[in-house]
Amino acid sequence: MACTGIELISRQGNPYWARTQDFEQHFEYAGVKLPKGYTFVNAYTPFASERNVMGIVWAKDIHHAPVFLDGINEYGLCGGTFYFDHFYRYVPTEVIKASGKTAIRGEELCTWILTHYKSLDDIKVNLGRDIGITTEPGPMMGMSVPQHCVMHDETGRSIVIEPSVENGFQIFENPLGVFTNAPTFDWHLNNLKTWLERTTKRTYSYDVAEPIAQIKLSEPTSGLVGIPADYKPESRFLRAAMSKLMSVEVNDDEALNQPTNY
Repeated sequence: MACTGIELISRQGNPYWARTQDFEQHFEYAGVKLPKGYTFVNAYTPFASERNVMGIVWAKDIHHAPVFLDGINEYGLCGGTFYFDHFYRYVPTEVIKASGKTAIRGEELCTWILTHYKSLDDIKVNLGRDIGITTEPGPMMGMSVPQHCVMHDETGRSIVIEPSVENGFQIFENPLGVFTNAPTFDWHLNNLKTWLERTTKRTYSYDVAEPIAQIKLSEPTSGLVGIPADYKPESRFLRAAMSKLMSVEVNDDEALNQPTNY
C-alpha cells in the first residue's frame, strides 16, 4: 500500500479523507489533541501553536517532541505529510534566516501548517513568506526528512504543498483529492491524463489547473485495464485516481466504507 491518500465526497457534499502510512522502519505513533498556545520546544526553531489541533504524531516521547504526520485543526483544515525523495530542495539555515523566514525541518512542515493557518488560501498566501526548510538533520531518521503535504478543507477543496524550489514551495490545486509520493504533483497529473486519453475518448490540454471529471457509467472506458500493478508512487497514484474517478456517489453513512482499489 505504501503512503496513499484519497478524499471522497458524499452525496451530501461532505468530504472524507484517509491515508495509508507504510515505511521501511518502525515509528512510534500516538493520537493527540494539542491546544492553541502549546509550544513545540524541540522543533528546529521552537514555535507555539496558533490553532487547536488533533491528529497522529510521531515521537519517541510525545511530551518531548511531537511531530504531526496528519491531523485536523479547529478551522476544518485537514491533511498529512508524505515522503518526497529526490525532488525536495532544502537550503542551509543561514539562507532562510537571511530571507527573514523561520527555519524548520522537513518533518515539521505538516505541524507548522496545521498549527498556523485557517484555510487553504491562507497557506497559499503566507507559507512561502513564513518558513523555509533547512538541511540541518534532526531526530527523525537522522536527517531533515524529505516531505510534501496534501491539505483539504470542509468544502472538499484540496491543495498540494511541495518544497521543490529552494527556500520556497510549489503549491498546486489538487482536482482529484488523490496523493502519493514523488515525482512532483504536476507530473502525476500529466501522467494520469495520458492514461485517461488512452482509456477513454477524452483529450486534455495538460494545463495543471484544468478539471478532471468523474467517469460516468455511460462514458466509454477500458477502466483499469493496463494500469501498472506495482507499488511505486506513480502506479499507486494512477490506481487511486482511476478507482476514485470510476466510483459511484454514496451517502455519508457509506463514505468511510466506499471501496477504492489502489
